[in-house]
Amino acid sequence: MLSDYIFCDLQDIIKQWSKKCHLKTHEVSLKKQNIDNQYFEFIYYHF
Repeated sequence: MLSDYIFCDLQDIIKQWSKKCHLKTHEVSLKKQNIDNQYFEFIYYHF
């Protein structure tokens, strides 16, 4: 859940997210460039 990651470094979030969701590197990069509330909501709903 988001609350588990909210205090983590964004790099750590991206690593965890890519592991759990099996995202490709370019997809993670895209999300990294668009960090906003929707980004965090997307992570939240995918956990």
